[in-house]
Amino acid sequence: MMVLPSDSNCTILELGGRLGRELRGVVPEARRWKVLADFWAEFILFLAPSSNAEIHAEKLTAGGEFMTHLWALLTHAGILERPSTTDGVGGNNGAPAHDSPV
Repeated sequence: MMVLPSDSNCTILELGGRLGRELRGVVPEARRWKVLADFWAEFILFLAPSSNAEIHAEKLTAGGEFMTHLWALLTHAGILERPSTTDGVGGNNGAPAHDSPV
């Protein structure tokens, strides 16, 4: 897994390039796509819960945004808040954890 020192001066473009090169090294290709799918599914489930129902209701009256629709689905399913980092999820400064080799 790529770990950067806190004083890294890399730009987001450089970090993206580095991540892309590391992902290309994940074989087989099916495993690479699994790593990406798992990361994005967990990341979206981490971001979507919100306690700001008024803003989401306002967005829904105008057709809604993707995250607002996810918020509505998660709220309906009983997922009302983000998992805490002590639950074993998000051990990376609050970002979701994943088991990828990158």
